[in-house]
Amino acid sequence: MFLQESSGVAAPDWILNMFGRLQRALNRQFGRLAARSAPSSPAEDGNREARGAQPPVPIYVRLLRNSESLGDNCEFGFFQRFENCEPSSLFRWAVTPIDRLIQFLQAPAEIFLDADLQCVESDLVFDKGSGFYFHSDLIKKHGSGRELVSDPIEFSTIYPREKQKIDHLRSKFLLHLAGPPRLYVIKANAGIQDEDLFALARELRRYNSSHQLLHVTASSEFALVRKGDGVFEGAIGWLAPYHAANNIDLEGWRRLFADLSREMEIRALIEETAV
Repeated sequence: MFLQESSGVAAPDWILNMFGRLQRALNRQFGRLAARSAPSSPAEDGNREARGAQPPVPIYVRLLRNSESLGDNCEFGFFQRFENCEPSSLFRWAVTPIDRLIQFLQAPAEIFLDADLQCVESDLVFDKGSGFYFHSDLIKKHGSGRELVSDPIEFSTIYPREKQKIDHLRSKFLLHLAGPPRLYVIKANAGIQDEDLFALARELRRYNSSHQLLHVTASSEFALVRKGDGVFEGAIGWLAPYHAANNIDLEGWRRLFADLSREMEIRALIEETAV
């Protein structure tokens, strides 16, 4: 129409057809833009929010995020991993004899000094000063076994990095001890005597009287009992063997933490440190 009015000469049909197609395409595009800019109804907004909403975090996972391993090996660390909880902590991947753990809490001295490191029959380095065992790049394969890195140049390259990591985790551990209440978790395949368990709880609660301790054992019957003030003991189907610490009773750990989350002190701990 524009060409006809401006010149008085009728435009060829192919030009009119081209402009007609262009006009229809523009109309469709403007229609889409108008629809996008139009205000949505409350129902549409609600549906959109529902589609994008994240499912609520189970309360036992919230507890798990505020829990810290005391050993005695990596099993609890693997439970955290299975639940997509990956905290860095001093004893998550360590072996911690109960008597040395209590001593450390009583007087948290420096650990992982180079003169104290020894190789044992595993991929762990033994820190004879603290009595703890740590995974470390200082352990290398040697024939059919393993040994501590013996080359001085290689040792001087690896050790400072490993020491810095341990020192950072030690500082973080002590910071948590002095901070808000946490759940500390320990297990031992041979079990822990009540005397040692209560001594461990006393040392934890010297730092914060609201800290809680969970001791995990193995039994054919699931159980969760209160052993004393701030001390719980739970029994799951099995504890992972030390050579395969990732072979855990996942459903047993989940049930244990779900039941523990219902305890009054634990629920208060979760709410106080809500994430």
